Amino acid sequence: SANEDIINVVLDTTKQPLRLALVGAALCAKLAQDPDVEPEVYRALKLHLEDTAIEIIDRASQQRNLAYALLVRKSSKWGGLTVLELAVELDLKTFLAHRTIQLIVALEWWIGKFPQS
Repeated sequence: SANEDIINVVLDTTKQPLRLALVGAALCAKLAQDPDVEPEVYRALKLHLEDTAIEIIDRASQQRNLAYALLVRKSSKWGGLTVLELAVELDLKTFLAHRTIQLIVALEWWIGKFPQS
């Protein structure tokens, strides 16, 4: 759709597309609750943005430790939150349920740190 094309252009030009996609997904979820707008449009955009965030993690997981770094690096520009903390704060369950994110959360929980080997 035209909206998805605009979103893709914006994500391609930002330095932090993962964080921006997550914030955009949460914003669209909030807008979809407004009865004065077309909720199905915003639900579709939320799914697109969350899928885009998952796609970024999928691509990053092909390089050793890159997905981990993207998920746990704190950003002073985003209130000191990691991507994982941001996703939890924004209640993005589809993103948090993704297999790579679940693996990293499990490793953090059970091992206390991501293994280097």
